[in-house]
Parts: sequence; structure tokens; C-alpha cells
Amino acid sequence: PPRKGRFDLNKAIDEVIALAESAITTNGVSVRTHFAEALLPVQGDLVQLQQVVLNLILNAVEAMSTDEAGPRELLISTEQTQTGSVLVSMRDSGPGIDPDHLERVFEAFYTTKSSGVGMGLSICRSIIDAHGGRLWADMNASRGAVFRFTLPGADTELTTSFRPARLTREPHEDTVSDAAHQPAYE
Repeated sequence: PPRKGRFDLNKAIDEVIALAESAITTNGVSVRTHFAEALLPVQGDLVQLQQVVLNLILNAVEAMSTDEAGPRELLISTEQTQTGSVLVSMRDSGPGIDPDHLERVFEAFYTTKSSGVGMGLSICRSIIDAHGGRLWADMNASRGAVFRFTLPGADTELTTSFRPARLTREPHEDTVSDAAHQPAYE
């Protein structure tokens, strides 16, 4: 079962960047962070949420490694929303995602990679959903892709945790079966 606790999301993301350092360096990617100061803590399973961040970073690094043109840059930012949630954005300078496939990338077994299985983003979305947040993708303004997710602040999550998850979901429901919603680290 998830181990829920309060933690600093900026610090958690920094730890994941350190874990991904080898892949980042090997692929010549420049990572910049723009973290909100005094970000309110979030409540959730630290390991699961770090897995989401790691998957998104490694996907961005891999996407940029296939693109020979231009610099390879990843900007990771956090901000506090007016509703008390935290917004995390990961902008890369890779080839981007076909606009017709922006929602499909979260479907189980759908992949844009030649050696991909198509489970990573589906699992990421189910983890974020289980934490009361939302994960989505867009095209980056200049080039590349941007993946964003929200998480309720610890105080917000505690006051709304009694609401059934199905009633709070956005219209982007997964097509993954309940059996596939197991934590990625098991």
C-alpha cells in the first residue's frame, strides 16, 4: 500500500535529478530548474511520486537524444496554484509529440518508441490520479513537449481525501485495467 507522508516536492525532484544524472550527462542534456520558493508540502507516497518524475525525466532525455538538431534542454519547474495545489512542469527541446497523439501517449500499450512497451506514462497517470492530481501533455511553445502534473497541497488533500476518486477525475480516464494500476516498483 502507498506510504503517505508530507514532504517537500522541490527536494524530492532534486533527488530524482541526481538519480538520473548519468542518463542526463550521457545524452548531453542540460537540466535547469525553476522551483517556487516556500512551496507548500504535498502529501503522498514519496517513492511513487519520485518514480513519476524519474519516468518523465528519462522520457524527455530519450526523446531529445533522438533529435540531432538544436540544444538538448530540460526545464523543470514548480509553482503554487491559487487553489493550494502544486503544479510541476517539464519542458523539453526534443522533437515533440504529434498533436493528434497527445492524449494517446497515456494509453496502456501505446508507445512512440521503437523499443517501448507503452506502460510508463499510463502508470504515471494512475499514480498521479491516485494522489488526487492530474497529468497531461502539451506541445512546448518553441519546440518539444511539456508534461505537467498537479498535486493537491498537503492541507488540501487532507480535507478532500474523503471524496471518491471517480467523482474527481478529469475526462481523461485511463483505459488501463485495475490489475495494471499496481505501483511501478513492484
